[in-house]
Amino acid sequence: MSYQRPVFIHYTIYDLDKKKTIPSLYPAPYANDPCIGRVDVSQIRAPHTVKALVEHICKREKRRMGLDFDHDDAFGTVLFKGVTTAKSYELEDSIGLLENDRPGLTPENPVILSVWYADIREVLPGPFGWPEWACTAPSVEMQNRNPLYRSQPSAVFVHYQIYDLNAKQTVKSRHTGDFSSDPTIGRIDVAEIPGPHTAAVLIQRICEQENRKVGWDGGDDAYGTTLFKNTATATPYDPEDPVNLLANDYLGSTPQDPVILSVWYRDMHLALFHDLDEGPTLAVQNRNPLYRDSQPNQVSQAA
Repeated sequence: MSYQRPVFIHYTIYDLDKKKTIPSLYPAPYANDPCIGRVDVSQIRAPHTVKALVEHICKREKRRMGLDFDHDDAFGTVLFKGVTTAKSYELEDSIGLLENDRPGLTPENPVILSVWYADIREVLPGPFGWPEWACTAPSVEMQNRNPLYRSQPSAVFVHYQIYDLNAKQTVKSRHTGDFSSDPTIGRIDVAEIPGPHTAAVLIQRICEQENRKVGWDGGDDAYGTTLFKNTATATPYDPEDPVNLLANDYLGSTPQDPVILSVWYRDMHLALFHDLDEGPTLAVQNRNPLYRDSQPNQVSQAA
């Protein structure tokens, strides 16, 4: 099986001794979280086992693993599929790193590598080991427990509102809910937005969810889109601008402060060959249709 672009596994490392996740030496550039790293699957030796993946992550992050008899050190590692998986992998388990549903597919649900340090005498069996009362390493129960486990992940949504420049009004969303009484406010799960997170990617996913076309369809139709952070922002995003969807104050975090997606339609045949402007002018396209100097109460006109 061949791939046109790199395939990445996202991961985060939790230090059981420090009781916290630790920053990656190579954070994923679009994750906006210094503790989320990624590895290129093509650099992981075959056959793809948990041990091969863990060894590669540790080498990349300049961490040691296993037993060091020369220095009496033991470096423990346990891998978990994600935050919603309580059971750990075994080192010799096969792991499908090229599958569409591979572990660590997105930075929102990375594989969890739990690590700790112990004196080698704490982990060796028999008369050479330390008595249990003298051990400072995490217990076996603690070692095999996912430190970031949640039975259900905390859903993170981007709320949005669509304004049709041709109709000169906001339009009803196909994805409303009890999160808002306004029928023009929709939302999309951040986990369903592929990285890297840019304005273009967010626009594409919103339009897919709302069953709207984007761009030129190759014929006579052109569907324009412009994204604004909120109603208090006059300047639009450029398509390639990064958008931070993982920060505490990410855009569209509440239905009271949605991102504004301005859309319009243009007949390219008429515009190109009959010198007729069948759509909004460039100045109108780049103007936030719901702009206000300060954050207003949400007032919308439903289609």
